[in-house]
Amino acid sequence: MGDAEDGIGPDDLLRLLLHARRALGHAVDAPPGPHPFTGPAAVWPWFAHRLDAVAVAVERAGEGEGAAVLLGHLWAVVPPDADEAWCLRLRDRGVVLAGHLPGSAALAEAFRRSAGVFRARGAFRSAELEAMREWEIRDRLGEPRALLDALRWLTALFRDRGRTNRVIDCADQYLKVHLRQDHRLGAAGSLAYLGSLMLETGRPDAAADYADRADRAYREVPDAPADLVAANRELWGRALWAAGQQSAARRQFRRAAEGLSGSRADRTRALLDVVGDLPPPVTPVVEPVGPHLDVT
Repeated sequence: MGDAEDGIGPDDLLRLLLHARRALGHAVDAPPGPHPFTGPAAVWPWFAHRLDAVAVAVERAGEGEGAAVLLGHLWAVVPPDADEAWCLRLRDRGVVLAGHLPGSAALAEAFRRSAGVFRARGAFRSAELEAMREWEIRDRLGEPRALLDALRWLTALFRDRGRTNRVIDCADQYLKVHLRQDHRLGAAGSLAYLGSLMLETGRPDAAADYADRADRAYREVPDAPADLVAANRELWGRALWAAGQQSAARRQFRRAAEGLSGSRADRTRALLDVVGDLPPPVTPVVEPVGPHLDVT
């Protein structure tokens, strides 16, 4: 694991980590003072020769907010090829801190970074567990943007392993977050996204039901983006098509085209003449997160 070295306390480690992150190009402020990081390539070799000492310093930091901040900065400099046992030691330290800091945004950020390291290593189960720990904290804090961002991250991790059932769980949570905030556009998008997942998993009747609910929800949103409304109506048509209801499907394709213009409208109208299998979506339904969702 590298040679242990005495003399690294938590405060010293934090100062070194801030300088290390600056050397890596991260947007952090570092206190004045000497440090060994002459450039990005010098960062990890320095830590790699002091793994035991670094881990001990993290453990000596205690169970307060400062320890969570320290752990977050450390995960920010850990490369995917770091020593596995050492990474697991850091992970376990995070679990201990979670028992003491159930509402720490700094610890949530540490879990996000550790999940990224484990994902890059191909350790998807560990990545999922770390991301779930982040989600639990974000859920307690109740900040909607952070909640949606954590869900997006979880969704990507579950997609990595083809765990569509867990992707659907995340979609249910998207809906709950938007409903809790009385954010109608996000709620409509969540219903449409759930419909797309139902169609993806071979449940066209359920997909059509979600698309119907989403369409009604979009109609209650003043100035709902036309592309989102059209995407859901196209989805509705595809669900009906998969259920063997081609005439009803074409009605939805026609409604979708009415909300579009130019080539996108032409491509949507072309669905009216399809016989047999449908081509890929003209305007796919996407996760109900993004800059068009002004969640506060």
